[in-house]
Amino acid sequence: MVVGSLTNFDPVCVLTGGGPGYATRILPLDMYITGFQSNEMGLASAISVVLVVAGLVVSESGPWRASAGRRCQCVGCRGIDQSGAHNFTHVTCT
Repeated sequence: MVVGSLTNFDPVCVLTGGGPGYATRILPLDMYITGFQSNEMGLASAISVVLVVAGLVVSESGPWRASAGRRCQCVGCRGIDQSGAHNFTHVTCT
């Protein structure tokens, strides 16, 4: 949901166009206006790189934050089975 909000371009462009003033100018809309209306493709591509990096950071930090503070311990490990996966009888997390 958070990553999807980074690409929420269509409703903002159609409904408000970034206005009034700059109140609803989001990064994808700013990239579009900079690239196609101001004809500054280099700056628009730099904005797109920032948008991609922000999306990657947000999407990769989600699972890490969800499991922060939890410690898991394997109980009754029987080694590795024929498929190469670990064979546990029970995993406890606190």
